[in-house]
Amino acid sequence: MFYVQVSMIRLTQTSDPIFGICNTTVGGDSTPSVIAGTNPCNFYPGEIPSYAIDNINTTKYTNFGSGTLSSSSPTQGCNTGFYVTPSMGPSVLKAFVFVTGNDIPDRDPTAITIEGSNLTSSLTVGTSWTSIYSGTSGLSTDPGRWSLGVQQTCSSNTVYYLNYRLLTTAKRGSEVAVQYSETILLGYF
Repeated sequence: MFYVQVSMIRLTQTSDPIFGICNTTVGGDSTPSVIAGTNPCNFYPGEIPSYAIDNINTTKYTNFGSGTLSSSSPTQGCNTGFYVTPSMGPSVLKAFVFVTGNDIPDRDPTAITIEGSNLTSSLTVGTSWTSIYSGTSGLSTDPGRWSLGVQQTCSSNTVYYLNYRLLTTAKRGSEVAVQYSETILLGYF
């Protein structure tokens, strides 16, 4: 019997369609976060959803969630994230790693969920998604700014998906938003 070792690769490309979301829970409908601003469901101007997968560690995605720039709490910015359709086609997610933003460690996501979907439409509908991962982001210990967190695995996942939805469920401290420089989804096609 022979075993073939398959190397994991990055599942997303910088040109992949990515959509910011807020006020969204696992299995729930996605609320679009489409406006740059400093109000509820806004992403910060110049810190847009596509920066979460642009392969540039010096850019970042920041989302205020249910709050604004003038308020902060331990949960503000939670239940935000994105969904993405990797252009390379169906893939199996096996691991992921985050890169922290340039400032404010209390905005780091410390717990996340990842869901997968094989639909080509209705991606804002919660029933379109199947849970793949729920747990630590790999940033439980602050690695510093613009730094890689600890790689986390989804080793039990064997399903090929067309789309992935990532949500922050907890962050390091009381702040106005959640932010991260990069989200690297790893697996194979």
